[in-house]
Amino acid sequence: MKFIKHKNYTIKIRSDGFQQLTNIAGRVVSFWVVSKDKKTRSIFAFAHSLLNSFAYAEIPEKQIIEDAVSLIKEYIEEEKIADLEEHLFKYEKGQFIVEDDPEWWNKTLLRYLKRK
Repeated sequence: MKFIKHKNYTIKIRSDGFQQLTNIAGRVVSFWVVSKDKKTRSIFAFAHSLLNSFAYAEIPEKQIIEDAVSLIKEYIEEEKIADLEEHLFKYEKGQFIVEDDPEWWNKTLLRYLKRK
């Protein structure tokens, strides 16, 4: 699941799945979401803590990734994606919760890229 086409967007996982966080006990997976015309470039990131991993060990990370992709598709369907936005979520108790400015993520898109 490296590239997924949905409507006029490509969803691309940025790694081979969840990666260990260095600043807190947890893991993160992130995706590029880019429109066909390249005018909209956005990142979606999903984190879950080590404690959550133990509490919900029966839910494999592969399933969480599939659920994350479904959520990204919902954002595309509802036209909730704008250029250089970073959509951040924590996975807790079996659901995704929006995070505004979590300690586990440094927003960089606006710093390094220009709006088209």
